[in-house]
Amino acid sequence: MNDEDLIDYFNQNLESIFTSDNFDQKLEFISFCIEDKRIQDLIKTWPNDIKIKIVQKYFLRHDLKDSEIIDEYSWSDYYEMYDGKFDEDNMLHITIKKENISEIISLGYKKQDVKENWHKPKAGQYKLDDNQNIIIIHSCPDIEIFGGDLKQHLEELGLKFEWTLDTTLSAI
Repeated sequence: MNDEDLIDYFNQNLESIFTSDNFDQKLEFISFCIEDKRIQDLIKTWPNDIKIKIVQKYFLRHDLKDSEIIDEYSWSDYYEMYDGKFDEDNMLHITIKKENISEIISLGYKKQDVKENWHKPKAGQYKLDDNQNIIIIHSCPDIEIFGGDLKQHLEELGLKFEWTLDTTLSAI
């Protein structure tokens, strides 16, 4: 995980980090009030270098690895469900309303690096179009095998129909 991923993990997993059985007793007092949203908001303002150190220590104590964290993403089951049988010519191209950016981030999507913005985002990434709407690309299950409506894949990916503006196929 890079530093940005560690900071995101810190912000999204405050309760589990601070209420862990193995957490330093020096900071034990935090575990008594970590459920309070105001405390969580304050902790999220801590300097990033501190967040990184805390998450790294948390991972070490719990023997967590990057690959275990990835399993938590909303699209993990989707890729397992279709067992590698994806369309060789097309990708699932989903446009999400810009108002739903926080929901997309909470599902585990990360903004595509600006330097890489010239190509389609990879699974787990998003980019913004000219109107600031969110573009997500995923492999599309082989239509000849599975058939069906493209919109059925939204739920399988953990996305809600009401968030979307468009769901189409785009050439690889």
